[in-house]
Amino acid sequence: MTYQLTVVDSAFQPQSFSLVYPSDNSVLTGTLESFWWNSSANANSYSLQITSDSSFTTIDTLIEMISASSYEFDLSSLSLGEYYWRVIAYNVCNDSVISATRSFTIFDLIAVAGLELWLDAGVGLDTTGNN
Repeated sequence: MTYQLTVVDSAFQPQSFSLVYPSDNSVLTGTLESFWWNSSANANSYSLQITSDSSFTTIDTLIEMISASSYEFDLSSLSLGEYYWRVIAYNVCNDSVISATRSFTIFDLIAVAGLELWLDAGVGLDTTGNN
C-alpha cells in the first residue's frame, strides 16, 4: 500500500470570522448548547475556548480540532455563573486567527432560593387574529 504525502511550508492565513450563537450576554438555561460561528476562509480546523476569566489567562474548557463551524457542548460540566467564549481558526500550518469574545451566563431556576412560581410570558401566548 502506498500513500502520498504533501508537505507545505506555507499556506494562506485564516481570515477573520464572526461568532453567531449564543449571542453576547446570553442567559443559558439548558444542558446542551450549540456554539456557532461563520467559517474562516483558509481554515481547516477550529478550537472553542470557554472560560470564566475575561482575559482568557485560564481556560476552563478547550475543545480542539473541530472541523465544522459549530459545536454542541454539555454545559453541565460548568458551574452556574458568567463565562466568555471565543474560537480560534487554524490553517494547515497551524497559523491562527482569534475571533471576538462573547459572554454568556449559565442560570438555573432551582438555584433561586424561595422560588415557588416561575411564569414564562412567551409560553402559551396566542397572538393569532390580534392586530
